Amino acid sequence: MSKTIVIGASQSNVDVDLVDNVSQAGIIESQDGGDLLAFNTTDDSEAVILAGGGAKVGINQTSPTAQIHAKSVADVAMTGGTVSTSGSSTTLTGSGTSFKTDFTAGSSILIGTEARTVDRVNTDTQITLTAAIDASAGTAAKKDRSLIKLERSNGETGFEITNRGVILLLTGEGEDDNIVIGSSTTMPANGGGTLQRNIAIGPLALTGQALGRNSTAVGRGALSSGDASHRCGFGYSANGSTGAVSVGYQAGLNSGGDATYNTLLGYQAGDTITTGNQNVVIGGTADVNANDDVNSVVIGYGAAGLGDNTVAVGNTSITAIKGQVDFATYSDSRIKANVADCNAGLDLIKALRPVEYETVHPSEWPEEIRDARFQDQTNAEGVTVPADTKPEGWAPAKRIGLIAQELEAVLTAQNIECDLVQSNPNGLKSVQYANLVMPLIRAVKELDSRLAALEGGS
Repeated sequence: MSKTIVIGASQSNVDVDLVDNVSQAGIIESQDGGDLLAFNTTDDSEAVILAGGGAKVGINQTSPTAQIHAKSVADVAMTGGTVSTSGSSTTLTGSGTSFKTDFTAGSSILIGTEARTVDRVNTDTQITLTAAIDASAGTAAKKDRSLIKLERSNGETGFEITNRGVILLLTGEGEDDNIVIGSSTTMPANGGGTLQRNIAIGPLALTGQALGRNSTAVGRGALSSGDASHRCGFGYSANGSTGAVSVGYQAGLNSGGDATYNTLLGYQAGDTITTGNQNVVIGGTADVNANDDVNSVVIGYGAAGLGDNTVAVGNTSITAIKGQVDFATYSDSRIKANVADCNAGLDLIKALRPVEYETVHPSEWPEEIRDARFQDQTNAEGVTVPADTKPEGWAPAKRIGLIAQELEAVLTAQNIECDLVQSNPNGLKSVQYANLVMPLIRAVKELDSRLAALEGGS
């Protein structure tokens, strides 16, 4: 049997019908029969439907200005207004309070300046909290109202906004303290208690996380690959594994599970690293020499690494490196073994050919020694990143120096074993000019001996 309540001047001018029958437990309809509000239908196909182009819902707001307009209300002070702790326990005793009326397990209470969750309501005048209250917090007690609260099926809070502005968003039943904000940003619920204290903000952030702890990802796709702990990624597709810090657009983009303890700062900084670890790369497009480099330090825009256990400062456009004090090298006798006289001296110096030359832009180097940034790359999303080219207005620099291959040939001819000439993993050769000081010292001593002999002979 149906029941109809009509609100209006007459049946012909019906404004609202409230219909309640077997198939429709509650529907508020407009005059033309369209649903304005439907709720509690018997087939569970619709719980609440709000229709109509101008429909608005106000919560503690009599003049809503949005489709859903909620206004916070003041926290409710407890009757009597004070509580006292029993020793150092979390059991609170109130004066003139009514805990059973105002609280249930899981409710939030404000004690002075601190908020706590109610573990259980013992009596009208006694409750137990999940954590103790600091004695300095105060004694005024209020019920902490929630403006918005969403719960899981097991009763755990999934999302909550309170009068105090606290936002809580937890993921995965049984997981602890994971905060996730962003579309398609999820963390699995089957971590078995090992997925803890992670923060993911942005679409697809931390989507690969299943077991790790204490990671923070901010930005679309940040830390979206790998399953690791104690890492930070800030920026679009910033990536890294255990202990890594990646800041900047695509910083560490291709880092895999073995790319641990890298510190990468800048636009696409270290984006070629796949398995390398313990590297420091600072600067836009700066990168290590090879994707598996270890302990390489690279500093400067577009700077390129020199391989394992090396430091590179500046790109190929740098004309000077200056500092307030000189660089110093450890030279303590206690850290040296097999010490012997250096046999490189005047003969070596006489065989060298100092030259004048002009620099060549890296984009024009032979392909086999070109840095990665001067070769087309395909990123993790399958997008081709064009190689850097010679910028407009670039001009070669005039310099003086040695040719590494010529120096290498002299060293071989004179049977001198030292590291005056080095090669990076790509075969690009460099000269350790500072180490030429020692042959120069020996050459001066040889010349001094010859001069002394000449003077003695005269």
